[in-house]
Amino acid sequence: MRFDEQRFWLLSFLVMASLVVLTPDVDYDSYFRFVDAQHYGYSLKYANNSIWLPVYQYLNVFFGNFVLLRFFSVFCVLATGYVLRKFKVDRNVAVATSLFYVLNPFVMFYGSQAMSESLASLLTVLFVYFFSEGKHDYASLVLACGVLTAYSFWVFVPFVLVYCLIKRKLQFFFYLLPVLAIVWWGYINYVMANEPLHFVNLASIFYEAITKKLSLENSPFNVALFPLVYPLTFVFPFFIQTIRIRVTKLEFSAKLLFAYYIVAVTVLLCVGQVSGYVFGWGRYFIPLIPAYLMLGCETVLNSKRRKMWIIAYFALSLIMTVVQAIDAYNFKVGMQSR
Repeated sequence: MRFDEQRFWLLSFLVMASLVVLTPDVDYDSYFRFVDAQHYGYSLKYANNSIWLPVYQYLNVFFGNFVLLRFFSVFCVLATGYVLRKFKVDRNVAVATSLFYVLNPFVMFYGSQAMSESLASLLTVLFVYFFSEGKHDYASLVLACGVLTAYSFWVFVPFVLVYCLIKRKLQFFFYLLPVLAIVWWGYINYVMANEPLHFVNLASIFYEAITKKLSLENSPFNVALFPLVYPLTFVFPFFIQTIRIRVTKLEFSAKLLFAYYIVAVTVLLCVGQVSGYVFGWGRYFIPLIPAYLMLGCETVLNSKRRKMWIIAYFALSLIMTVVQAIDAYNFKVGMQSR
């Protein structure tokens, strides 16, 4: 690792560490989830009144300290950047992609918060890396952990099963593990609430209750957040350059997985918003950021306007991060005062 690169990594760590030490956690869900985890411990009884998946819930219990949990999130951001450097692309592209990720203002901001998105991003990148390297035993273990960390991971399961069947790979059987993990979570919901999809019903109930409490409205603009607004602000110009995905010298299976993940999760979030299950919170976009960067970095670096693109990337992301931080803080105040 070059000295200049080390300075950027150190800068990312210092920014996130300073946010942990000097600022409160502004996201309402993070501390509420931490308190909930301390109450239930390792018991799965929490599933009766919560939609949270168990992996990060158990990490809340394991660390037992809110500041340590926030530093774990910092670690996840840096670890994700490290894994991005390992993909089989040009070394300069790999290094640049990792730095664009760890220095992204929104990634650093939520990297200092005690939320599961940083861990979900790490698991996403790890899974795609192991899958593209043909290490399907490791990939299946990461995917099994992922489906019990973030619901967005569930979109990977049908993809890998169909992919392995088409390729007639015996590794198909490895990917029965995440299927069993999803079935197990449904079973836990059935045991706790007599309904295997209890978490889906809870999402609708919470959405309706919070909407009424804070007088929120799901406008047509909100539906454009994940397919358009967030990509144009958090990962511009990488979002624009993904249309040139064919020229990106990334291993085909990794390219295919990242592209599929972006489309599938974006559709899932939009449907969730329209159906009244999901709010348009920017943090849900975080696990998509590494995918956009990997698919668009090479063409951005090869562009004659790369300096302008890079400045725009950091400037727009910083502006939107401030907007999201204020929005999260106002939501937290609203939930605590009403």
